[in-house]
Amino acid sequence: MRRASLCLANAGGFSFYAMRGGANLVHSVDSSAKAIDLTNMNVELNFPGDTRHKAYAEDAFKYLDRMGDQY
Repeated sequence: MRRASLCLANAGGFSFYAMRGGANLVHSVDSSAKAIDLTNMNVELNFPGDTRHKAYAEDAFKYLDRMGDQY
């Protein structure tokens, strides 16, 4: 199972690359809520209805601590 966590996601470019590359789960993380909104819009435009992507507006280091060894 391929999983990807993209911290400092910005507009989601690397998230798209991971999804196109066959990742089963992609998490985009950015401290900017605006960046996460843009990422979510771009994912929906490029991958309509795809449930593999989740986005989080939070500090990347706190996110990684919270996720433990999931990646």
